[in-house]
Amino acid sequence: GETEEGDDIEIPDAPEFSPSRCAGMMCHAKASHVFRALINTAQTVRSGRQAEPTKSKATEPTPPMRPSKAFTSRLLDTVTAVSRYVEEDEGGDPSGIVLDTGGSPAVQALLRAAASVGGKKGMSGSSGGKGRKRTDRLIRLLLPCCTDEPPAAGKKESGGERAEEQMERFVRSPVGSRVVEAAIEVAGEEVAGQLAGFFRPRIRPFSLDGRANFVVQRILQTPSICGEEFLREMISRLDFSQLISQRREGVVWRLLEACRRTQSSHREAFKALTAAVGVTTSAQFPFLWRALLSLSPAEVQRAQEEEAEGKADGGERRGQADGRPKNIFIQPVGCSILEALLHFPAAAVQPLTSSLKGLTLERHKETLIRLAKHPQGCRVLEAAVAPGSPLPAATIGRLIRRLEGRLADLAMHPTGSFAVAAAHEAAEVEQKKRMALELLKLGEELKERNYALWRRCKLSTYLDDMNDWEKQQAKGSKAARLFEDILGGSEKKAGKGKTKESGGSKGSGEDSDGDNEEEEDEEDEEESAGKQKNKKANGALKGSPNGTALKSPNKIPKMAPEEKQKKDKRKRQEEEEEEEEEEGE
Repeated sequence: GETEEGDDIEIPDAPEFSPSRCAGMMCHAKASHVFRALINTAQTVRSGRQAEPTKSKATEPTPPMRPSKAFTSRLLDTVTAVSRYVEEDEGGDPSGIVLDTGGSPAVQALLRAAASVGGKKGMSGSSGGKGRKRTDRLIRLLLPCCTDEPPAAGKKESGGERAEEQMERFVRSPVGSRVVEAAIEVAGEEVAGQLAGFFRPRIRPFSLDGRANFVVQRILQTPSICGEEFLREMISRLDFSQLISQRREGVVWRLLEACRRTQSSHREAFKALTAAVGVTTSAQFPFLWRALLSLSPAEVQRAQEEEAEGKADGGERRGQADGRPKNIFIQPVGCSILEALLHFPAAAVQPLTSSLKGLTLERHKETLIRLAKHPQGCRVLEAAVAPGSPLPAATIGRLIRRLEGRLADLAMHPTGSFAVAAAHEAAEVEQKKRMALELLKLGEELKERNYALWRRCKLSTYLDDMNDWEKQQAKGSKAARLFEDILGGSEKKAGKGKTKESGGSKGSGEDSDGDNEEEEDEEDEEESAGKQKNKKANGALKGSPNGTALKSPNKIPKMAPEEKQKKDKRKRQEEEEEEEEEEGE
């Protein structure tokens, strides 16, 4: 009912909560929604979220709510009641709840809420407390694979082949698989070990199943189950080619993320993935980035045909159809996979770093722009130019240079603007200057429609004082290089001593570079031409007080003497502060 502001809401004591009433409420088509709402409210209260302050008490926010001992006790009693119902009323058979469309989401909410009670480390980290013990007991009753005890007299058989068949039915069910995922998420160490023992020999067929593959992805995200040893075994058991051909790429993505989390098995996973997308020889390494983006082995063959046609035509129409560049299909999961690989150590993914030079060629510029505008593809570019990226500095510079000329279009795009911001952050000072000049052509429109990018590029500072802006950017680039050395030190140390193991791949990458010598020569010529063009542009802008194009170039205002004195004084102060900072360092 409605209550006035400040009134305490009292929930009357419920009648005695019998196990049958509890289970009946969970599995009821309508009452299960009420049950889940109560459990979700309990989690909101436990998380300590503050209620929004009212208008009358705007300066005094409501303190976070904490659950009472009585509430916690009732929640645990509910877990006990459900466990007793499964054990006694259902005769140990959990199918009535796990496979029920109302009972399945209800027991998921109950498991997650109960696991958070009595533990200091949260849902998956606590090993003690009443909530953990009762949750593990309920999981053992719901999932037959989590107990080694023989069935008691008068109960249905749940061990042996019957238990395994029932568990497989749960995992392959659209409703039961959700319960299994929740159990994996909140299970304690002992129960997690039993779950790992069940899934280990069945991981390959489950990964190819339309429902069970999501359970496998949840296992890969769970540190208590998927450690270094389990991950190595999974890489050897899974068939990457079948996963990609049967559209189960999510399992591959989660596996690569697990390699990144555990910092192990990078080479094994990368080798299996490259073979799955059809890249097996050194001649195919230059097209690896295309195969990963499209997740299609046919893309490698198509790229080789384009290369052969280009050589036959003298390179004039290489990669083009009817005078226009051919489009490369961009798969969303392929972008996520490529992003995960860009967080691997450079020594483990050397063929990929060499192949990404092809993305910087002029004939693939449209693909680069499409990638920047793609929701997942934008993250690939962000990872490629981020500090600690495995790509060499020369490749990152070419990648940023290919975006020039299209920055205005990307800056106004909801996704492409993130690629522009990341590229500006990673660019050298001269490149940042060219990018600023191009972005300032948009004028106030950029400031109004994308103020975050305007502020991140510090365009206001550029308009006020270009020299000050250059100093700030140079200082930021110096700090970025320093942190890159610190962050990349562990990866370099981990990859040290493993060059012999990756010698073949490295040599293959060097061979692949020879195929692009002509394109690189053309790029060097374009780069020098671009620098001369920018020098002319900057020379034309030197007449303005701030070094930028004004809205009315015929009217150049003169700087007042007082303003000039203030500017010189501020400049001297900043130089003195920088000298003091350098002496302190």
